Amino acid sequence: MSKDWKDLFNKAIRLHDQAIEGDDQSVTKAHQLLKDIRVQQPNNSLIEAYYGSTIALLGRNEDLDPIQRIEYAEEGLDILDKIVAQSPDNEDIRTIRGYVCFKIPEDIFGRTETAINDFQYLINEYEKNNIQLKRGFYEKLLLDLGFAYQNIGKNKKALKSWKKLLESSIESEKYQQLLQDEGVDLSQL
Repeated sequence: MSKDWKDLFNKAIRLHDQAIEGDDQSVTKAHQLLKDIRVQQPNNSLIEAYYGSTIALLGRNEDLDPIQRIEYAEEGLDILDKIVAQSPDNEDIRTIRGYVCFKIPEDIFGRTETAINDFQYLINEYEKNNIQLKRGFYEKLLLDLGFAYQNIGKNKKALKSWKKLLESSIESEKYQQLLQDEGVDLSQL
């Protein structure tokens, strides 16, 4: 891999992350960069995962008609599913797909179960010491796993995830407040 390729990829990742935060211009730039990088590195699963994510992010463009928006999201999801099938133990790819599935509307795409599976995989691997995650990201996964369960009406599993988070975090007060702000009844934990 050339330094030029790595620099472009790092730039594409930064643009992708800005797009996730809502910068619509960044998603277009990230998509174009990744499209170009894919030509140079056609067998790189991580590039393909970011590419799939950017395609899904293109579907957030409110200037598109609803059918086009859905088509972009579905195309991005198809790419992510294919890449996870090829590299099921790659935590970066599972993270990307998990969060794309977590963020898209459940009532349209029905992909919250996929997010749950990816989050649970990452949590389990972290707990078995098979992968290295920052502690804060592990806690975010537990938090978001609870919200994913809640999103599909599995409230007992949501509470179980949040209980685990609160019992294991040194910042449990911060998470208690965040959950209360989201309307979670902590007395059920």
